[in-house]
Amino acid sequence: MPIHTEIPLADGLYWYHTPEKDSPEPVLIDHGRYGHKMKSFNGKEQAWLAKGGQLVGPVAPPSSADQSLATLYPTVTVTESELADLRERASKGDLYEKLRKLKPAQYQALCDRRLACEGAFDDLVAGL
Repeated sequence: MPIHTEIPLADGLYWYHTPEKDSPEPVLIDHGRYGHKMKSFNGKEQAWLAKGGQLVGPVAPPSSADQSLATLYPTVTVTESELADLRERASKGDLYEKLRKLKPAQYQALCDRRLACEGAFDDLVAGL
């Protein structure tokens, strides 16, 4: 792939290498949308390269002729019970996240208190 030391004229996905960073970051160049700038995936737009910075690309999109798209983007099989579990966890939203972050001792204390006073459980969780 070509190496550029300034913003290239060709639109596409590039790898932005800078001496300060250990790994490159992907950036998009789309002159129609961003003008003569690159846009990183964290939302930052930049019209210049850092000292010693290089853009490598554009990166070609994957092609089904090169490799089966099924191996490029494998699917995940989920059983009915796993799907039901995911739906249940998603329906609990913030409550599930709060419970997941509890330390074991906190969780045990919460369970003990729940058994002691079943009706006040929601009040206990709301106070977390």
